[in-house]
Amino acid sequence: PEPLLHIGPKTERSLVCKLDFLFLPIIGLAYFPHTLDHVNLGNTKTDGIEKDIGLKSGQYSLVLTYFYIPYALFAIPLSLFAKKFHPSSVIPVLMFIWGP
Repeated sequence: PEPLLHIGPKTERSLVCKLDFLFLPIIGLAYFPHTLDHVNLGNTKTDGIEKDIGLKSGQYSLVLTYFYIPYALFAIPLSLFAKKFHPSSVIPVLMFIWGP
């Protein structure tokens, strides 16, 4: 079957550029809190959280392990879920569920 609409390479390039300028800042803003989580974990240790909340040796590492467990557990199932239901609908739902 022939495509319903033929888009030339110049038009396609222009459209892709416009979409990039539209979506990349939004994706960057969505990724920013994720990066802050990881950076703040190191900053809290440097700032002395272990002493502040009375952690013994090794307990901070345990806290970090507990922080990363959900990432490890949910990575594969969410990838499969996104493959089945399409990432364009799964990712926004995850942003709203996990983000706040």
